[in-house]
Amino acid sequence: MAISTKSADRLDPQYRTKPADSYRIILFNGAGTAVLLQKKNDRYALPEVSIPKFTRPAEEITAALRTRWGTSTVLLFAEFFESGHETSSYAALEEGQQLWQVPSGMDWFAVHQAESPLLEIGHVSLLRSISERMRCSAESEPFSRLGWMRRLQEWIRTILSPRGIYIRDFQQLNGGGSFSLVRFETTRSPVWFKAVGTTNLRGRFGKGWTGFGGSGSGGSGWHPLRSGAGSPRSPSAPARPPRRVR
Repeated sequence: MAISTKSADRLDPQYRTKPADSYRIILFNGAGTAVLLQKKNDRYALPEVSIPKFTRPAEEITAALRTRWGTSTVLLFAEFFESGHETSSYAALEEGQQLWQVPSGMDWFAVHQAESPLLEIGHVSLLRSISERMRCSAESEPFSRLGWMRRLQEWIRTILSPRGIYIRDFQQLNGGGSFSLVRFETTRSPVWFKAVGTTNLRGRFGKGWTGFGGSGSGGSGWHPLRSGAGSPRSPSAPARPPRRVR
């Protein structure tokens, strides 16, 4: 399999010397019942990943985890978190690969059991805040919920399968609680999913703009499923800045 330019860049030693932002990784299993912790200095903590400054967290973090940990993940949201005098960036993700072998030095903890080691380093409030947000996210943030990528792929299959087209893989290029840009590799040409504004993934699409499209073998460009308030963003548009959470 050919390595992408960005993947090759990550193997370049100079890549690590560029200005970077560090994110604490809160990776949940698909059911949301367990979180991944890493053992550091004889105690467990949240893993950390650094990405180049001024880049899209969804694209960079998921690509980094695929390269370093060998697993496919979906970013739910990435924001700032304030605890005492410390302000840090974090990314909440869902692990999406079955039968994944966890890297050495890392272990799954039931969410309630993870609170004990995280309490010692002051991150238990972060874990609780994220868990609560995923359970009680507003209709305006459908992409902050566990399982949205699985539901999206099921929906796309109902469109592509009758045409003899099947999904091989996906790349999350941008995303947060209320917007998403995903490229799907298929048995033919790539297809894209883009959603901005208030979007509902339960088979209904509300205010905002949701599009699904591709090129070759059946059409080209974006095909809006429903238009409302707002307008589509270009795939090359910069990522939205993370918001601050207290």
